[in-house]
Amino acid sequence: MKLETNLEKLNLSLSAAKMGTWEWDLANDRLIWDDRMYSIHSVDPKLSDVLRDQIKIKIIAEDYLHVRSKLDSFVAHKQDFNISYRIRGANKEIRYIKTFAKFHPDHNILYGVAWDFTDEMQTESDIADAKAKLISSAKMAALGEMSGGIAHEINNPLTVIQARAFQLNQMVENNRLDPEKIKHAADSISQTADKIAKIIKSLRSFAREGNQDAFEFVPVKKIVEDTLEFCKTRFYNYGVDVELDELDPDLEIECRLIQIEQVLLNLLNNSFDAIQKMDRKWIRVSVIDLEEEIEIRVTDSGQGISIEIAERIMHPFFTTKEIGKGTGLGLSISSGIVKFHNGSLALDQQCKNTCFVLRLPKLQPSGK
Repeated sequence: MKLETNLEKLNLSLSAAKMGTWEWDLANDRLIWDDRMYSIHSVDPKLSDVLRDQIKIKIIAEDYLHVRSKLDSFVAHKQDFNISYRIRGANKEIRYIKTFAKFHPDHNILYGVAWDFTDEMQTESDIADAKAKLISSAKMAALGEMSGGIAHEINNPLTVIQARAFQLNQMVENNRLDPEKIKHAADSISQTADKIAKIIKSLRSFAREGNQDAFEFVPVKKIVEDTLEFCKTRFYNYGVDVELDELDPDLEIECRLIQIEQVLLNLLNNSFDAIQKMDRKWIRVSVIDLEEEIEIRVTDSGQGISIEIAERIMHPFFTTKEIGKGTGLGLSISSGIVKFHNGSLALDQQCKNTCFVLRLPKLQPSGK
């Protein structure tokens, strides 16, 4: 009676979880499904005699090869069997199935359960899409905030180019061609155009993801200086002093350049937002060579962050900024990028000011 009760409870649990059960008698090579297994796989129970053929038809071809390979490995090593695969449902839609099984050595039988987790996959996909849209929205908001600074960054060098062009034009009209002045004006135009190109490159870098880029060896000096180029005029306009330590031009790391620039830019912008209304405003960027790693420290004149906030600051959607000023995704995304680079991003709570420490390996593990 107790056994029957336990079986009833088990069947009730499986039914509530919408799980099907199956077994494979290895000795007699016999596969048995319950009714829910047929329902999950959209197979007619009347086709039980040709069940294996139906399974092969239903499972997506590449997934079927993977399932067969893992089954063969299981049979050979008598290990637990746990796998996911896709099938074509009754209306030809793609469904996602999970199955788990254990081997019973006394009877040489494989016992398993399976369930449809398509809805969960769809939910995860919806969450990922929503997060991607929030990230894009956050970037657009950041670009909007920077637009004034960007306009100023580009207007200044354009003024220089216009002045030099006017100077050259005057020399031609007055027939006073001075080779030395012409060369000086041309050099000035060339250098100023290079500056505009750097600003545009930085803007394009921030606007794109970079998650498909190859890892490459990049000078740390380039990463820091190119990122600062993007925002230094805005800092200047608001009276923020930027201090930059001397950088070794030969110090390199293997990374996705655009992603690391985005992380550094996020730290710089966070510092700017935090100290904007202070009487004394400064941001210091320093780089330390740690043999196998490099450490980039972004310190500002803020007086640190409380332990309560520090414990949550890397969490998604947590922000200390005013409503409408931040999504709370910056540090969370930055932390994810850094972890993908096998590095770390942390708040230095021993520093009397606000200091974020970014550590990155010089060389990525093989396989990156």
